[in-house]
Amino acid sequence: MCGRITCFLLFGFFTLLLQPACEDETKNNKLMLAGRWEIVEGYRNQQRTETLAGTYFQFWNDGKMITNLPVGPEEQVEYELRQTHIRQKSTPPVEYQILTLSDTVLVLGLELRGMQFEMRFQRAAVPQAQPEPESLPVQDSSDTSLPDSTRE
Repeated sequence: MCGRITCFLLFGFFTLLLQPACEDETKNNKLMLAGRWEIVEGYRNQQRTETLAGTYFQFWNDGKMITNLPVGPEEQVEYELRQTHIRQKSTPPVEYQILTLSDTVLVLGLELRGMQFEMRFQRAAVPQAQPEPESLPVQDSSDTSLPDSTRE
């Protein structure tokens, strides 16, 4: 009886130790996920498909996302990230499995209507801000460079 209690306590203790590590991993994944992702290639039932061409995902750190994947309207919705899953809080909710996530590559798996999808994305380049055109200096009407005799 004492052995079972000890095992139970040890199991509980190690579970508590691992909990913060999982939370840290989820936070890191959320930071890494933030940004715009554009599809490179897509697969339906392990066959390459072009029907996903042009698909993108945009994730923000505040728990919002938008996608043009045809599983709902293209509008900003909330999402929840749990280790290797993204739950899109739309109606109906959609769940994606993160197969790969790095600085430049995101691979998502999705089961939809009995079909398996795999989508490989590349992080979109952040567009450079257009420099403002330089304006010409405006001459001040109170120019003090005139001699005193010409001023009124």
